[in-house]
Amino acid sequence: MDIESFLARQAKHFVKELIQDAMSETNPRINFTKKVQKLTLIVQNNRCNYCHRVLDVTNFDHIDGNRANNSLFNCQALCPNCHAKKTRRKFKDFKKISKSW
Repeated sequence: MDIESFLARQAKHFVKELIQDAMSETNPRINFTKKVQKLTLIVQNNRCNYCHRVLDVTNFDHIDGNRANNSLFNCQALCPNCHAKKTRRKFKDFKKISKSW
C-alpha cells in the first residue's frame, strides 16, 4: 500500500468517526485526563496492554467502549495496531484480555 492510499484511508476513517460522534449525543467522546493517562502507562510499565510491546506511540482506549467513562479502571494503553484491531473487533475476547491488570 502506498502512502497516498494509506492517508486517504485514514482520512476516510477519521471523517466517519467525526460524523458518528456528531450524531451521537448520548455517548460523547471525552479524552482521558493527563493524570489518568500517566497512571495507566505506569501501571502497564509503558507497554501495550495486549501485545506487551514497549509503546513508542500510545492510543488510550476505553475498555468498556463507553466514551464517557473516563475512570482509571476503564483506561488502557494500546499500540496503534492493537487499538485498530480492537476497534474493528478482530480480537474475539479482547475485553476479557484487556482487563488483565
